[in-house]
Amino acid sequence: MTYLNKTESIIEQTGMVENSSLSLIIEEAKTTNQSIPSYIAKKNNIKEEDFISKLAEIMDLPFQRLSNIKIEADILNLIPTKAIFQYNVIPIAKKEDVLIVACTDPFSTGLIDVLQLAVSCRVRLLLSTFDDIADTARKFYGVGAETLDEMR
Repeated sequence: MTYLNKTESIIEQTGMVENSSLSLIIEEAKTTNQSIPSYIAKKNNIKEEDFISKLAEIMDLPFQRLSNIKIEADILNLIPTKAIFQYNVIPIAKKEDVLIVACTDPFSTGLIDVLQLAVSCRVRLLLSTFDDIADTARKFYGVGAETLDEMR
Protein backbone atom coordinates (compact mmCIF):
# COMPACT_ATOMS: atom_id res chain seq x y z
CA MET A 1 0.00 0.00 0.00
CA THR A 2 1.44 3.38 -0.98
CA TYR A 3 1.79 6.30 1.41
CA LEU A 4 -1.12 8.13 -0.25
CA ASN A 5 -3.37 5.04 -0.17
CA LYS A 6 -2.55 4.42 3.50
CA THR A 7 -3.28 8.06 4.37
CA GLU A 8 -6.55 7.93 2.43
CA SER A 9 -7.51 4.67 4.13
CA ILE A 10 -6.98 6.11 7.61
CA ILE A 11 -8.92 9.27 6.73
CA GLU A 12 -11.77 7.24 5.22
CA GLN A 13 -12.04 5.23 8.46
CA THR A 14 -13.16 8.39 10.25
CA GLY A 15 -16.41 8.22 8.29
CA MET A 16 -16.34 12.02 8.15
CA VAL A 17 -14.99 12.53 4.62
CA GLU A 18 -16.20 11.33 1.22
CA ASN A 19 -13.64 9.45 -0.84
CA SER A 20 -14.53 11.06 -4.18
CA SER A 21 -11.97 13.87 -4.01
CA LEU A 22 -9.82 12.78 -1.06
CA SER A 23 -6.59 12.17 -2.99
CA LEU A 24 -6.91 15.58 -4.65
CA ILE A 25 -7.49 17.31 -1.29
CA ILE A 26 -4.47 15.54 0.23
CA GLU A 27 -2.30 16.67 -2.69
CA GLU A 28 -3.60 20.24 -2.36
CA ALA A 29 -2.71 20.23 1.35
CA LYS A 30 0.81 18.98 0.61
CA THR A 31 1.30 21.40 -2.30
CA THR A 32 0.24 24.37 -0.18
CA ASN A 33 2.33 23.12 2.76
CA GLN A 34 -0.66 22.79 5.08
CA SER A 35 -1.53 20.18 7.68
CA ILE A 36 -3.46 17.41 5.91
CA PRO A 37 -6.02 16.93 8.73
CA SER A 38 -6.56 20.68 9.19
CA TYR A 39 -6.95 21.22 5.45
CA ILE A 40 -9.39 18.32 5.08
CA ALA A 41 -11.46 19.55 8.04
CA LYS A 42 -11.64 23.05 6.54
CA LYS A 43 -12.49 21.81 3.02
CA ASN A 44 -15.24 19.54 4.36
CA ASN A 45 -16.69 21.97 6.92
CA ILE A 46 -15.83 19.61 9.77
CA LYS A 47 -14.83 20.86 13.20
CA GLU A 48 -11.06 20.31 13.30
CA GLU A 49 -11.11 19.08 16.91
CA ASP A 50 -13.68 16.38 16.06
CA PHE A 51 -11.79 15.23 12.97
CA ILE A 52 -8.35 15.08 14.64
CA SER A 53 -9.82 13.40 17.71
CA LYS A 54 -11.30 10.68 15.47
CA LEU A 55 -7.97 10.30 13.62
CA ALA A 56 -6.22 9.89 16.98
CA GLU A 57 -8.65 7.15 17.94
CA ILE A 58 -8.13 5.29 14.64
CA MET A 59 -4.33 5.67 14.78
CA ASP A 60 -4.20 4.68 18.46
CA LEU A 61 -2.67 8.02 19.40
CA PRO A 62 -3.69 10.23 22.31
CA PHE A 63 -5.59 13.45 21.61
CA GLN A 64 -5.31 16.44 23.93
CA ARG A 65 -6.29 20.10 23.95
CA LEU A 66 -3.31 22.21 25.04
CA SER A 67 -4.85 25.44 26.32
CA ASN A 68 -3.99 24.91 30.01
CA ILE A 69 -0.98 22.65 29.68
CA LYS A 70 2.15 23.23 31.72
CA ILE A 71 5.41 22.26 30.06
CA GLU A 72 8.74 22.22 31.87
CA ALA A 73 11.49 24.45 30.45
CA ASP A 74 13.92 21.55 30.00
CA ILE A 75 11.31 19.77 27.83
CA LEU A 76 10.76 22.89 25.70
CA ASN A 77 14.48 23.11 25.01
CA LEU A 78 14.72 19.58 23.60
CA ILE A 79 13.50 20.48 20.10
CA PRO A 80 15.06 23.37 18.14
CA THR A 81 12.71 26.34 17.92
CA LYS A 82 12.92 26.30 14.13
CA ALA A 83 11.52 22.74 14.08
CA ILE A 84 8.72 23.75 16.46
CA PHE A 85 7.44 26.38 14.02
CA GLN A 86 8.36 24.56 10.79
CA TYR A 87 6.48 21.38 11.68
CA ASN A 88 3.90 22.93 14.05
CA VAL A 89 4.85 20.59 16.88
CA ILE A 90 5.58 21.11 20.55
CA PRO A 91 7.22 18.82 23.09
CA ILE A 92 4.86 18.08 25.97
CA ALA A 93 6.65 15.69 28.31
CA LYS A 94 9.37 13.08 28.55
CA LYS A 95 8.65 9.68 30.03
CA GLU A 96 11.77 7.58 30.49
CA ASP A 97 13.53 7.87 27.11
CA VAL A 98 10.39 8.75 25.10
CA LEU A 99 9.57 12.36 24.21
CA ILE A 100 5.84 13.06 23.84
CA VAL A 101 5.34 15.59 21.03
CA ALA A 102 2.02 17.21 20.10
CA CYS A 103 1.36 17.58 16.38
CA THR A 104 -1.57 18.18 14.06
CA ASP A 105 -0.37 16.21 11.07
CA PRO A 106 0.75 12.64 11.77
CA PHE A 107 0.98 12.19 7.97
CA SER A 108 3.87 14.66 7.65
CA THR A 109 6.54 12.69 5.79
CA GLY A 110 9.62 12.05 7.91
CA LEU A 111 8.33 13.94 10.94
CA ILE A 112 9.21 11.31 13.53
CA ASP A 113 12.64 10.72 11.95
CA VAL A 114 13.45 14.44 12.01
CA LEU A 115 12.33 14.76 15.62
CA GLN A 116 14.22 11.64 16.76
CA LEU A 117 17.40 12.94 15.13
CA ALA A 118 16.96 16.31 16.84
CA VAL A 119 16.38 14.88 20.31
CA SER A 120 18.36 11.60 20.19
CA CYS A 121 15.54 9.60 21.77
CA ARG A 122 12.31 7.92 20.77
CA VAL A 123 9.33 10.14 19.96
CA ARG A 124 5.66 9.39 20.53
CA LEU A 125 3.06 11.61 18.90
CA LEU A 126 0.04 13.13 20.57
CA LEU A 127 -2.53 14.83 18.33
CA SER A 128 -3.98 18.27 18.92
CA THR A 129 -5.50 21.02 16.82
CA PHE A 130 -3.39 23.32 14.68
CA ASP A 131 -4.42 26.42 16.65
CA ASP A 132 -3.74 24.76 20.01
CA ILE A 133 -0.20 23.91 18.98
CA ALA A 134 0.45 27.30 17.38
CA ASP A 135 -0.97 29.16 20.41
CA THR A 136 1.02 27.01 22.85
CA ALA A 137 4.22 27.54 20.85
CA ARG A 138 3.68 31.32 20.89
CA LYS A 139 2.89 31.20 24.61
CA PHE A 140 6.10 29.35 25.52
CA TYR A 141 8.48 30.58 22.80
CA GLY A 142 7.07 34.03 22.00
CA VAL A 143 5.89 35.41 18.69
CA GLY A 144 9.38 36.08 17.34
CA ALA A 145 11.02 32.98 18.81
CA GLU A 146 11.79 31.40 15.44
CA THR A 147 13.49 34.58 14.23
CA LEU A 148 15.53 34.86 17.42
CA ASP A 149 16.60 31.22 17.16
CA GLU A 150 17.80 31.78 13.57
CA MET A 151 20.00 34.67 14.75
CA ARG A 152 21.89 32.41 17.18
